[in-house]
Amino acid sequence: MGKLKYVGWMSSPHYQVPNKTGYTEDDFNRLLDEMVDNGMNFLSLHMECQSCYDRYHDGLAWPPRNPRLKPLIDRNCLNAHEESEFLSHIIPQAQNRGITCQFMINSLHWSSPERLVSQYPNFGYLKARNGEESRVVLCPDNSDSWQFCVDEITDLVKYGTDLGVNLYAIESPFYGHSGCCFCEDSRRTFKEKFDVDLGNPPYDLAILGSLRMQELLTELVRVVKATNAQAELWLHTQGSPKWGHLPSCLRKTGISALMPHVYHSRQFESEKHLNALLDYLAPNPCILHCCVRSRMPIDYGWAKDPEDVRKLIGWIARSPAENLEGVMFFNETAVSPENRKAVYEGLRSYGRWLE
Repeated sequence: MGKLKYVGWMSSPHYQVPNKTGYTEDDFNRLLDEMVDNGMNFLSLHMECQSCYDRYHDGLAWPPRNPRLKPLIDRNCLNAHEESEFLSHIIPQAQNRGITCQFMINSLHWSSPERLVSQYPNFGYLKARNGEESRVVLCPDNSDSWQFCVDEITDLVKYGTDLGVNLYAIESPFYGHSGCCFCEDSRRTFKEKFDVDLGNPPYDLAILGSLRMQELLTELVRVVKATNAQAELWLHTQGSPKWGHLPSCLRKTGISALMPHVYHSRQFESEKHLNALLDYLAPNPCILHCCVRSRMPIDYGWAKDPEDVRKLIGWIARSPAENLEGVMFFNETAVSPENRKAVYEGLRSYGRWLE
């Protein structure tokens, strides 16, 4: 591993914070002190939460300007209300201490349809070929779902730009494990763009899906740049063809960096796997999205212990990948004291990581 540009945490004002109000300004001041003491220079903040993963929190974690988004805030989150918003104090402090800040949303994710329908009445979820609908991920070919995505990203970038934030990240649009969406909107879109009948999908559907995602992600980069010309948009992805995220297509979108999910499940459990993934994603720059959580969301994933954390850090430190530019440990709000200590000690044990 060469020297990295970014090493730090993903945290959140609300996601997986085990109380109703979420993090406070004092909580983030404590985190900034920790990060400086342990040589970190990167803080990504998850700015939305889904009720299917967190019983206390559902909605946006900032006070939006767009009237359609105002009813969609997380009512329990302190930072989502104008009168108690505090990241406008934290972000400048972080920047003054040499920490680069990023705002992240999943985008096109929403698990409380009764709330979203009030503002985007014709939205639609991804639909598998057998007709089963996602309970969380929205279809980017649906016009109301797409407008929600554009509105949410635009509003977040406006909020962040006022605070001096120039890095943003999203996880979708993607097509999920079906390789495509089979709703009527997607059927119409694929017929118009590729002359393909999704009732009888072709063998190269993943390629066509990636070309569609290339178009959509290029548009989202344009949306971000129109709001803040200095901003970069990064993408949380392993480059799965089924998601429509072929690396060669992502390279053409204007996405500045990829944040591949690492260690989220036991299916990812070897050093060789890590290096193969980075090689597959090359030459796209990568900042690893490393799950070191000891407390997992509802019905999700694998809780880590300190030995798991130490093992992962060793793999990263030994990686020969030239496109590895950073490491982000996820999710700071759900990490035990023991895992937190293992992160900091693991970083120190391999010497200086940053450029």
